[in-house]
Amino acid sequence: MSESGLLKIAFGLAAAVVMMSALRSLAADGRLGPDHECVGGPRVLSRGAWRPEIRGLTIYTTCVKMTMLRDIALLRLKMAGKHAKTLTKQQLTAALRRAAHSRYPERDRAMVLLSVKAGLRAGEIAKLTWPMVVDAGGRIASHIELHDTAAKKRSGRTIPLHPDLKRPLRRLQKQVGGRGPVIWSERGQALRPSSVVNWFARLYRDLGFEGCTSHSGRRTFITNAARLVFKAGGSLRDVQQLAGHRSIEHTQAYIDGDTRAKRRLVNLL
Repeated sequence: MSESGLLKIAFGLAAAVVMMSALRSLAADGRLGPDHECVGGPRVLSRGAWRPEIRGLTIYTTCVKMTMLRDIALLRLKMAGKHAKTLTKQQLTAALRRAAHSRYPERDRAMVLLSVKAGLRAGEIAKLTWPMVVDAGGRIASHIELHDTAAKKRSGRTIPLHPDLKRPLRRLQKQVGGRGPVIWSERGQALRPSSVVNWFARLYRDLGFEGCTSHSGRRTFITNAARLVFKAGGSLRDVQQLAGHRSIEHTQAYIDGDTRAKRRLVNLL
């Protein structure tokens, strides 16, 4: 395993240890049930509820936030050293169907498609604002103009809008007015990147998609783009730029091989 993979495992272990310590404190305070579920809903914990050695936690930390952070930490630990799985067409259809029957169907469909059809990371989805997706006339543009401030490592880029993504964005714009964040919380504010990660984790877990995370849509986007780019008259450099990677080697690491293509290739040898 590479040095970066070992570092990810080490950070995942450290995060899991902190979360487990915090959850033990919740149990001692009577806020956590036997199955690690929150008891009594999200309310502010009393002063002194946390052990002093657990740093970074305040009296304003709630049980719900802690269990969410625990889920993210455990998911990262489970996926350390592994790639998030790509989505099949059937899985994408199932995810969109589930989103269509959620409490916020237009928002949730847009989240899935921003991941799969635009290749955005969870943090980029959270930071996407309407000025990045509309033209000078206020209409949905033909592309996403992802600013450096919203992109990882300031890797801002221009991403053509897929027709399947344009339609839900138009409906979402009519619904919310087209100001502020594209993806919003129940309070009308921008979601945190960790909330987007947790949202995808819950979606794929409920659908039974083992090994899928918020990065699965992005890996699907990059893999599909790499397979089809030559038909569009482009090259892997175009895929690299769409993904916002600094090197083609990084892009290649995202691309899943095609089992059928490999079988056909071997048969030709």
